[in-house]
Amino acid sequence: MEDVISLTGELWRFAVDPNGEGIEQEWFLQENQPYLEEKTRIVVPSCWNRRSSTEFKDYEGVAWYWRTFRTPKSFSNKKVFLFFAQIAHKATIYIDGLEIGSFHGAFLPFKFDISKFADNNTHFLAIRIDGKPDANRYISTEKVTEYFGIFGEVYIRTEKTLTLEERSMETVLRYDEISHKLNFAELTFSFYVKNAAEEDYTGEISIKITRDYVPVINIKRPIDVLKKNSRLSKIVVHINKEDLELWTPKSPNLYKLSIRIGNDEGGMIYVDENIGIREINVIGEQIMLNGAPFEIQGGDFPIDSEKYGYSNPRIDILDRFKRMKNQNINTIRSNQGILTPFIIELASRYGFLTLVDIPVTHLTTNEKQTFFNDYIDAITYQPSVALYTINFVLDPSDPKLNKLILDYEKMFTNRLDPTRYFLPIKTNFEAKTWYQEIDGKFIDTLK
Repeated sequence: MEDVISLTGELWRFAVDPNGEGIEQEWFLQENQPYLEEKTRIVVPSCWNRRSSTEFKDYEGVAWYWRTFRTPKSFSNKKVFLFFAQIAHKATIYIDGLEIGSFHGAFLPFKFDISKFADNNTHFLAIRIDGKPDANRYISTEKVTEYFGIFGEVYIRTEKTLTLEERSMETVLRYDEISHKLNFAELTFSFYVKNAAEEDYTGEISIKITRDYVPVINIKRPIDVLKKNSRLSKIVVHINKEDLELWTPKSPNLYKLSIRIGNDEGGMIYVDENIGIREINVIGEQIMLNGAPFEIQGGDFPIDSEKYGYSNPRIDILDRFKRMKNQNINTIRSNQGILTPFIIELASRYGFLTLVDIPVTHLTTNEKQTFFNDYIDAITYQPSVALYTINFVLDPSDPKLNKLILDYEKMFTNRLDPTRYFLPIKTNFEAKTWYQEIDGKFIDTLK
């Protein structure tokens, strides 16, 4: 388990830079802070132009964030990263006046190696954000309200010498050849285990699955990973029909999954998540759930609100799920950007399939790796994830989009799980209804 220091909260200072003079005047230096008279406190995560921000609700332009941080002695001599979940739109990061990197993209996570600053001393963090609308990196043909600022979590974390580079769980339902009744569920767990140490690693992988605290699966397998190397490990388990309760939106049955990778020196990797047992297939534009056609009654899930921008409180997200459930909606997709892992986890708990729109933009090699390691892998065990696609308003036949889409297709087909569908097609997947909530009322957009 990584060591983590959260940088969220109210310790941030904020100022707008409408004339774009912050770089020239070196606002990224701590010694220049006393000369900035317009600073104010701001909560992270939040959007500065949310409706409740009366002072900056109409501001579109450059702004700056500042705070200090200090890592403990335990972080010394380790790989340490500064992690941002989401920033809109273009950010440049400084520590102690040194530019450590920049990133362009509101809905993608990104991180920077700050190991050289993990020395148990206090350091000054400055972030310049370009919030002008034309700084938006993503291709979109739909007019949506845009919000700006640091609207996702910010934290510092260490990286262990032994890590999971990638993970997946493939589910196949097996039926009796004669009666055609469900016999068992076959789960294939795949892991890329990376060993960054200077010596070979020998240990074991343990997988435990429980239902209502009763063990269903409890197995262990040895694993060896050469130094400075990665290894693919696959483990297949069967859950017999006596212990099997399938996940569906009507019956969102969940199991508890615990994965441990360790040796006699102690645990090195811990994974504790809820999982659901379900099989997804797609035939043409028809989603098949557990071997049967699934009738979609869908709805847009807004990731934004006038009051909070992109940083909606969890209680508001929960309330939206309840209203959608009362409307008999069983499938959601984002109105813009991407659904957060928290929203997708709640969809699994409350019983909603999710069509996960991914941001269509060019990604560098490092951005691709971060996107999969810190977003796709974070939701890969969630039963609510039906498939990955692109925003419905985008036209995949557009030459500007085609190359980007082909690049994403390569990313998905090269990954571990063959059931991880990426379908960049302009369709509502045979939906019978598709709702948008407008002024507190659900309107079926397919009528």
